[in-house]
Amino acid sequence: MNPEDPRLVVVAYPMDETLFFSEICRGADIVAVASRYEDVCHDKLAGDFREAGAALGAKRTLYLRSLDRDPFPAEALASQLKSLGPYQRVYTHSPLDDDCFRVYVASTVSKVFGKVWVQAIGAPATEAHVLTRDRFLRKVDLMNRCYCEHIHPQIEDGSQWHGALAEVESFLEVAHNELLSAMAVNTGDILDHSNPWGFKTSAYEQTRFTTTCQVLADYVGPGNITEILEVGACEGEMTARLRATFPDVHIRALESHPLYGENLQRRFRNDEHVTVVKSSAVDVPLEAEVIVLAEILYYIEEDDLPKVLRKLQAKYLVIVGGGDFDLELQQELKVLGWHQLAHRRVSPRFDPVDGENSNIVSFRAGTNVRIWGRKGSVHDEPNPRG
Repeated sequence: MNPEDPRLVVVAYPMDETLFFSEICRGADIVAVASRYEDVCHDKLAGDFREAGAALGAKRTLYLRSLDRDPFPAEALASQLKSLGPYQRVYTHSPLDDDCFRVYVASTVSKVFGKVWVQAIGAPATEAHVLTRDRFLRKVDLMNRCYCEHIHPQIEDGSQWHGALAEVESFLEVAHNELLSAMAVNTGDILDHSNPWGFKTSAYEQTRFTTTCQVLADYVGPGNITEILEVGACEGEMTARLRATFPDVHIRALESHPLYGENLQRRFRNDEHVTVVKSSAVDVPLEAEVIVLAEILYYIEEDDLPKVLRKLQAKYLVIVGGGDFDLELQQELKVLGWHQLAHRRVSPRFDPVDGENSNIVSFRAGTNVRIWGRKGSVHDEPNPRG
């Protein structure tokens, strides 16, 4: 890094520049997007932010307090950022940050500037600054002098703040598409971006698709079913696996997202065994011999989920999901008269966010593949193939 190069540092909150970016602020423009705490005096915080920026040697500071609102004001932030610069380097948060507001700031910054330098969380650093004791104590002094009134711990005892001051500030350069992939994996958000979760290339996702189809094939057996309804087919990676596993079955692939629906339809337009339905699970009947709901029920609105579960009419449900949601869903399905017929766990895995060669590595937390049948039906047999 050439200290003479024009630089921009964009942070989500005032004080982030001190916590994470202190070594690159000298001579830089610093933009803080907002504080989302309701009881903050913005005029006081803006003054403290300017004081911290001056102590770090910033060229200028800009606090965009007008952007403190929901939903995230991406267009307004982009417009503000486009009026600045040009810059040789632009620094911002990692798309793997635990704070979603920081992630949304990073995605907007990368959309405006293309390539950006982000904190090297889950990635090898291209640029690293190991703080000396004096430099680290400067952070401590700035936090105590400028920001102690504004710290709002996220948990009652505030224990995460013991490690809030980064002792090593490290960064790497990423392109916008790579950052979006990391954001999709991190937040689970549905983005207007083709293949956002790396379904086509991720070893974890490929294992998940294979395991789901194998569990269904082992329990039901090819040749024993004629139709599958796949809810939330995205761009068709699971559809293709189901198609290969059950070559004589007709598949209805349901997808509500316009971009994914178009890509799905284009992919299977010449396959007479696949019918693409561009609609939401809330708006159409959910009836088939087998209904596959793989990592999709999370995305149904909380008020709509009970209605969707009651609409499910099938011999078998294949539901893929994990965490507390999976446990809650099991209870709801049992109340509705379903019982589990088969189960297999897909183990967690560290994967490049694009599934191939990204320097950013994310943790994919693993999931459960479960087959369900109705109580009191012929499907209570231990295995219909027997």
